[in-house]
Amino acid sequence: MKKPQQSFALWAFIITLLWLISWICIDKFIDSENRGTFGDKFGAVNALFSGLALAGIIYSLSMQKQELALQRQELTATRNEFRQQNFENVFFNLLKNQQDITNSNIAVIEELEHIAKTRKFSAKGREFFHFSRRELRRIQSALDREKFERYDYEYYATLPAIGYSSAEEAEEADGHLWPDASREFTVSYYRISKDQWNTYRRLEPVQKGILCYQIFHQKYHYIVAHYFRNILHILNFLEVNEIQERSSTVDIVDAKRAVEKYAQYSQYIHSQMSGPELMLLYYYCLDNADMMRLVKKYNLLNSLMKRQLINVGHVIEGIFTASSENERT
Repeated sequence: MKKPQQSFALWAFIITLLWLISWICIDKFIDSENRGTFGDKFGAVNALFSGLALAGIIYSLSMQKQELALQRQELTATRNEFRQQNFENVFFNLLKNQQDITNSNIAVIEELEHIAKTRKFSAKGREFFHFSRRELRRIQSALDREKFERYDYEYYATLPAIGYSSAEEAEEADGHLWPDASREFTVSYYRISKDQWNTYRRLEPVQKGILCYQIFHQKYHYIVAHYFRNILHILNFLEVNEIQERSSTVDIVDAKRAVEKYAQYSQYIHSQMSGPELMLLYYYCLDNADMMRLVKKYNLLNSLMKRQLINVGHVIEGIFTASSENERT
């Protein structure tokens, strides 16, 4: 390939040579008397070439403008692709982190084995959420009891001394003994105060559900607080990116596509959550307005059924889909 300087020198030489040849031809073949008239004839030709040169310049500027527009489009597309890749990398890393948090859960749960003996067991990973519904029902049952009492181990341990050969025999002989002991133990285990017990009796059903969750949360905050904070962080991340994408377009169709796209991303969160996790998320939403707003927006609880709650009286409008309200009750 020739260098630009070489090409310029070649064309300069050709033009100069043509100019010299034309000069010699005019001197040789045109009389001196007619040279002025002959030269005037080329005035129109000069004007034509000047006009063509101007047209060429305008055409070149137009082509440059089109090329710049294409470059801007390609640059915008490249930036959008990079932004999308960066978003997906962060989003799926957050999802992976959420799974790591879920799988690393280890909770120690204590319950009565019989009226005078307790047992402890570990609930790991998603198993913790499986037991969470049962624990919430334990709390609800304790708060629903007509009498407020804490568990008295010494009392139940001495029952054999008042006519029973063992605590197990006392338990079988008195049908109320076991449920009473179980509820009293729950009051002690979850440190339910008498003020909470009294307050519960004055609350509406949904507020009762919130109080049950608050007591559960207080006991296992080291698991559920971290777990739900991370979900809230993921949902906030989705919303911020959705707002940025919608604000960068003036096309209504593109804005609608952005909403649908991030709604699809939110379903990745939903697909990785088990039924008990969704149930516990519902109760967390009742006690957290920010989470409730985002869960409604991204419809994370669309597969939760009323019967999965600890009490159908805890249902609020706007969370359950029509199918879950009418068909899954």
